[in-house]
Amino acid sequence: MKMYKKLIYGVLLLLTIASCSESSEQEDEYANWKERNDAFFQGIFFKADSAINAGSNNWKIIRNWSLQEQFGVQKENNIVVHVLENRTNTSVPIYTDSVVVDIQGMLMPTDNEERGTVFYTTFSGKDRNVSSDLRLTISAKGTLQKQEIDGLSTALQKMHIGERWMVYVPYNLALKNQSSVSPFVPAYSTMIFDITLLGIKHT
Repeated sequence: MKMYKKLIYGVLLLLTIASCSESSEQEDEYANWKERNDAFFQGIFFKADSAINAGSNNWKIIRNWSLQEQFGVQKENNIVVHVLENRTNTSVPIYTDSVVVDIQGMLMPTDNEERGTVFYTTFSGKDRNVSSDLRLTISAKGTLQKQEIDGLSTALQKMHIGERWMVYVPYNLALKNQSSVSPFVPAYSTMIFDITLLGIKHT
């Protein structure tokens, strides 16, 4: 009987240690999260700015749609776009429209998630080139999971039907309430969206 109790105690101890280790790893993954996201977005901004100055058409820096021209100077008032598929002769949505998209939302890459933790997706499996049969219809206001994301809205209002963009949204243009940490998106998270604009529904 004593041996049985010792065995049970040992198993429980191992489970406790494993649980604490997993929790510690998760905490480490998001350690200094705000500072790391600041540095990550600044790096993407610099990469895009350098490419644009070198004549590339594959990168864009777009001021938040709701801000006046003078607010565009600060990096955090802009989104950064890497154009994966370009179109110029198709329609673009306006703020009051709804749009049909394939979309995947990710956090910045970490040691544990080299491509970034996925918090929303319409893609099938892990292949970002294979969309699901269910297209997502959302507001051009950038409403996703009941939250308006200014950076997403900014991108959608500049996209032509058929385009595919990788959109980098600084945290101040992402979640409205940074003190409210969701289970999938920690506060102060840069949001990365892989978006294909498939259609526009005028309201």
